[in-house]
Amino acid sequence: MEDQEQTEQVRGNFADAGVPTDDSDSGMDGEPRAGPSASKHRNPSNAHNRIPKTLGKGRACVKCRSRKTRCDGKQPSCSTCLRLKRECVYTEKKPRRRAPVKVANESIPQNLDNGGRSAHPTTTSDDRGRGELENSESTIVASPLLHESVDGPVDLAAGEWWIQDPPPRPIQRYLLNICIEERTRFSLYIHVGRFWESMSPLYKGPRPTPGFLNAMYLIACNVSLNPVLLALEPKYLARTRAFQAEALANQSTDMIQWLQASCLIVFYLCRTSRFLEARQELAGAIHIMRLCGLHKIKSSDWNTQEPLPHNCLISPAKDNIELGERICVFWMAYQFDHMCSLISGLPPDHYFEAETETVWPRSIEEYEHGLWTTPDASVASLFEPEPAHPFDPPCMMYALRCKAVALLTRVAVFATSCSPAYIRTSEFNERFRYYQEMVGAFMERLPPNTYDPSTMEIEVFPTPQVNVSVILAHRIAMGTFIQLYNIMGLTSKSSGPFYDRRLTMAKRSMQLMIAFIKSKIALKSTPIACAYLWFSEARVIAQHVRKLQTHGTNTPADAIELEELQAALQALFNAMIPVRHLLPVISLQIQRLQDFLDGGQEEDLATHVGSSSF
Repeated sequence: MEDQEQTEQVRGNFADAGVPTDDSDSGMDGEPRAGPSASKHRNPSNAHNRIPKTLGKGRACVKCRSRKTRCDGKQPSCSTCLRLKRECVYTEKKPRRRAPVKVANESIPQNLDNGGRSAHPTTTSDDRGRGELENSESTIVASPLLHESVDGPVDLAAGEWWIQDPPPRPIQRYLLNICIEERTRFSLYIHVGRFWESMSPLYKGPRPTPGFLNAMYLIACNVSLNPVLLALEPKYLARTRAFQAEALANQSTDMIQWLQASCLIVFYLCRTSRFLEARQELAGAIHIMRLCGLHKIKSSDWNTQEPLPHNCLISPAKDNIELGERICVFWMAYQFDHMCSLISGLPPDHYFEAETETVWPRSIEEYEHGLWTTPDASVASLFEPEPAHPFDPPCMMYALRCKAVALLTRVAVFATSCSPAYIRTSEFNERFRYYQEMVGAFMERLPPNTYDPSTMEIEVFPTPQVNVSVILAHRIAMGTFIQLYNIMGLTSKSSGPFYDRRLTMAKRSMQLMIAFIKSKIALKSTPIACAYLWFSEARVIAQHVRKLQTHGTNTPADAIELEELQAALQALFNAMIPVRHLLPVISLQIQRLQDFLDGGQEEDLATHVGSSSF
């Protein structure tokens, strides 16, 4: 029943996109359509003799046309391809459409008003690396730059392929290519060459687990912005969870891929603003991670690894690459746990804060070639009396982001645990100054926003040259200061040096966001952390705008400041509105901020971004 409902939903997307569908059970010549059931009644040895001598133009399959052999045009597999046991691919004739540009343009305002994705697949600058949509149908041509090429176009309307598991090989490769090309967006660091080798039909070693593959299909559907694939998200989420549950009963399960799949599920749940589900998923993954000892990896060098405990769920890493993938999946879960905590207002997992000794992540290339650019260090290095330099010598941008998130979360936990009575104690003053010095030292040592890296992990955009990863690290550091100075709001809400310092940090972070917007970088390529930072700084700016509106502008400088802040705040709203579908909770918080500026009570203003109950 579930498959039937899913089939009808996907067929509806085909109809909306103008893709013709054929529900009949007959092939082109009236005979039963080829498939798993029909192939039992077909004799491959005699099939070649039944191939007609002539076939209509364009009705032969791609393989037969390229080899200039006879083809009977049967779908999904012609007799020749069936006899030779090879993949059979067809290209469908594009139906004529009435005024396609006009129809597409008319759909844009409606979709923006609804806060949803466009009803037609769209191609942006972020889509160049994974292929482009030929038209508003579901015929997609894979990019020749991908590591694993796809032979010919991939037709998502050819048969009910989503029922199969795994999907047909061309579609499988297409979905995996999307996930691999976008992997840095969700911090999936794997050795791509080894992954594609394990997917080869000739590979004799262990293959990727079904749970991991289906999690990759899920993420590919989510980031593709293709309506046909978006409709398949519930199916692949259910399949991934089913395979993950089944894998735990199998002692030979690859637990690293199990953890990677769990983290991909968490990323998907965060993208759809299901933060409590994400925390629940993370709780199980973190428990397995501790049983695997991934929180105690003290060296990036495989040759110097300590023996694993006798009750560990995994065997020792076979080489540096396997060790690197284990380190990276730990920090993948660490980062998701901390960001979910910040967005939802819930405390992070205490094991991460109390027991983490795993060294900062490096690029897979460093693990592969053993070229260490930085000494090994972990979270404790950020809070030493003389904290380690966060970026000297240059480290991986992913590691820099992990450091910034660790610092932000530590301060946020401290800030939320302070009571008005505790603020008046000498112990609070000592800890407050300590965190203030730590965050200040971290921010002062960050590279400039125009840092030009030499690694492939960084996104650099010219004119103006803006480094997305460095901007994010700066904004996280400023957001940490805002969290720290928010504590003093318990005793002084509208004046004092801490109010001014918090406002200064919010303005600086807002200026970085404006520069980010002007650089024409697609917001959908930014991490989930940006939603938290955006809300944190927008809340401070909105409070100050409300203060200026309430008390009046006594000087020309106050009037100019009010006008500038209102314009900047509106620019932030305008930048976030088009991407509300990437994180639906943003819509709620935008509305609450606007209601507050229109005269609402400050008590009704949410204290964090991820809960609709505030």
